[in-house]
Amino acid sequence: MSISHVDLNLGTGSNDGTSWANAYQAAAGLATAVAAAAAGDTIYVKDTSSSSAAVALDGPTAIGDLTNPVRIIGVKSATVNEGGSIVQSDLIPGLRTGDTTRAYAQSGANAPPHLTLTSPSNDIRISGALYIYGMLFTTTDDIAFHITTAGFIILEECHLNVTGSNDLIEFGGDPGTSQTHMTVAIHCLFDVAAGNLSFDAQSQTEFFDCDIDGTDTGTIIFSEHTGDMVKFYGCDLSGCSASGIFNIAGIRGGGAELWNCKMPASHTLTTGTAAGLYRIANYNSEDNTGFDSADSEQALEIHTHQGTVDIETTVVRTGGADDEATDAGGPFAWALVPNNVTDNFVDVVSPWIEKWVLGDGTAKTLTVFFANGATESAANLLEDNEIYLEVLFPDEAGSSIYQYLPDEGAPGDGGGRMQLLGTAADITTDSSTWGSGGNNKQKFEQSIAPDYRGLVRARVHYSKSSGPTLYLDAFMTVA
Repeated sequence: MSISHVDLNLGTGSNDGTSWANAYQAAAGLATAVAAAAAGDTIYVKDTSSSSAAVALDGPTAIGDLTNPVRIIGVKSATVNEGGSIVQSDLIPGLRTGDTTRAYAQSGANAPPHLTLTSPSNDIRISGALYIYGMLFTTTDDIAFHITTAGFIILEECHLNVTGSNDLIEFGGDPGTSQTHMTVAIHCLFDVAAGNLSFDAQSQTEFFDCDIDGTDTGTIIFSEHTGDMVKFYGCDLSGCSASGIFNIAGIRGGGAELWNCKMPASHTLTTGTAAGLYRIANYNSEDNTGFDSADSEQALEIHTHQGTVDIETTVVRTGGADDEATDAGGPFAWALVPNNVTDNFVDVVSPWIEKWVLGDGTAKTLTVFFANGATESAANLLEDNEIYLEVLFPDEAGSSIYQYLPDEGAPGDGGGRMQLLGTAADITTDSSTWGSGGNNKQKFEQSIAPDYRGLVRARVHYSKSSGPTLYLDAFMTVA
């Protein structure tokens, strides 16, 4: 494994990367260094450079190379060891070295290397197996990852800045030609104030503690999006447009998950009409301020082609789920609203409800409570061809396979999914107290006999075209 040097501001020397004095020069030199690198090589980069030409950073693409990427490491623009042996003090201060300021935010002598493209018609393309630390990229055109080349890219402490109007930071390419690829971003800033983040095809992308900035409606978009999965963990999305975080107009499968993120105030999660199936799920993310001790830790939004699941704090069951928060939290339920469903076949599905059980082999009854928003009437009770309970529980000692209910079998014989054949029957009625609007109260009661201790999991499938809102208590009893 070899080491090479790139000085983006150098104009003298042999331009061969063998030392800082003979470092590869300017943007073209960085591209040359990446193209010449083999898996596991390290490229140290410093200083700044502007270029009017497009830049392509193409790392190795063999499958075996994906586990040993080329390392592109940004170092301070001054006081860097000449011998090629980079020490900790040469690195840009940031979270990686315990500093409280992120590397991409450093200035002066500690500023990360900065590559700027000045032409509005040229972009920065990054592909292959690369690990990039402490780099700044600015362009008036697009910054594009992978496009048609398989790869695995890790970005850490980087700042990616697109300044052109309606331009993109793009992951993936034409779904007809692109290959499978993955990008992981850690402590990075994605600055697309006049453009969008775009996920195009067959890409798995994960963001950890990143800032996502932008102002356009649909700041995060899916264009010809096919089978992608995008995940945000602890990210700040408060700079995105509140009128639509995700534009789903081009989505064709896949989707996104957000976990404990900061969102714009009074945001709308999705905008546009999907071109196919999708799932956008937002867990434990609060508007604008993020979490504090008073916030509800049960915040939830799930948007799918079939419908939505959202947090409900008014139509709640007395004695049911309660996170004991002091503001908008406290008692809560989940509200399931069907959208593009056909009775009996396509479901809006709740999250799993979990409960720990002891494995003594004795019969136990788990109970899940629900109500709906239709006018109180026997005619508006939900039947077993419109809703069912799915259960997993531990009952086979020595096996990793949980028992699954409903049992396998043809619909209508006491098993299967919805009771599609035969005469439909009402689900059991219930006398619990619900908040105003929680009518037609019912419950599932399911007998189980777990043989060993573990989690019992249950979730509800709701399939009723143009059906009323279903209010589901997120607390399950086991007795």
